[in-house]
Amino acid sequence: MENFAHEVVSVITDYFHKDGEEGRELTKNILYYLYHSTEDETLKNIIIGWFNEEQYCINCGTKLQPYEYCEIHDELPYNNKEWFTEWLCPVCDRDEVVQQ
Repeated sequence: MENFAHEVVSVITDYFHKDGEEGRELTKNILYYLYHSTEDETLKNIIIGWFNEEQYCINCGTKLQPYEYCEIHDELPYNNKEWFTEWLCPVCDRDEVVQQ
């Protein structure tokens, strides 16, 4: 049987896209439910892609927040700071954030 994972996600996202923020929230909730109730790896990967693109946590559905940090490279005499930004969930990833 053919896998219709792409079509399923596309229908959901396209249909509710016109409803603005309310539609986005409903889309997130539907895809969240599908992700946690299916065994289809293709469908799960497509849904993870949507969650990453829209910056939502796949584990709890919370909006991701940017976390900036700096790595200092002692081997360089100047320009020795390298800045990074990671998108973390304020609920699930709260133990990973270093408080300054």
